[in-house]
Amino acid sequence: MPKDKKILLILGKDKIISKYLYEKKFPKNIYIKLDNSNSFGRVIKLLRARRISIKFLIKTFLCELMRKKFPISEELELVNNNNEIEKVILDLKPDIIILFRAGLIINKRVLSLSVPIFNIHCARIPEFGGLGAIDKAIKRKSLCQAACLYKISSTIDDGIILSEKRYLLNLKKSYFFNENIAYQAGLDLLSETINQKYSSTFGLFN
Repeated sequence: MPKDKKILLILGKDKIISKYLYEKKFPKNIYIKLDNSNSFGRVIKLLRARRISIKFLIKTFLCELMRKKFPISEELELVNNNNEIEKVILDLKPDIIILFRAGLIINKRVLSLSVPIFNIHCARIPEFGGLGAIDKAIKRKSLCQAACLYKISSTIDDGIILSEKRYLLNLKKSYFFNENIAYQAGLDLLSETINQKYSSTFGLFN
């Protein structure tokens, strides 16, 4: 991926991302914003809409408690909604945007800004798109999984897949163990993407 191209990363604000940011050094053409859209109110809405269950919520909450938190630079800016993302795009003028662990659903207005937007989802799509993907895969015993890099469309987790990072779930292990395997595959795919390993395959700047 050409070094003079601006890459905007929008990453989730959680312990998984805090560890990734703490351990990794980024080149100057990488710009990072943290998605701050997740809130108690959003969780309540998801529960009411039955998009997640209380059992799943408790499970993921306990996983997050078990992880070590790493310090995040106070210089990293937060984005709370699509309006703020639009402002960042207009100010920064990135060549591409990559999302990982971001809960915010990109709206049509942002998609219309002519900047390619990609997402990394830590399970096969479209079969295991949306929330609770790893939990669904375990319940269906679909153990051969993959983190997927795809171009975002107007449908959630149903875009053009550019690359995959395969991994295996293990029914004999805990949910925490399996979740970590899946998210590590996603992090590896993110690093490979921004480190140009698959730039010729992706054709992100074509």
